Amino acid sequence: MIKKGSMVGRGIDLTKFDNYTSLLEELESMFNMKGELTDPRTGWQVAYNDSEGVAMQVGDDPWM
Repeated sequence: MIKKGSMVGRGIDLTKFDNYTSLLEELESMFNMKGELTDPRTGWQVAYNDSEGVAMQVGDDPWM
């Protein structure tokens, strides 16, 4: 995971999470952003590249 504007990335094991909410809460903890990722009013968005290299927003696809 890399926070925009940050030069430091961190690895995360997605298998330890049951849903997007728990993932976002962990990311908030990792990057000291309490409440900023789970509150849509803050303007933060979490995105990733899927297996085809397409940028997706977290939550666009159902959790496995």
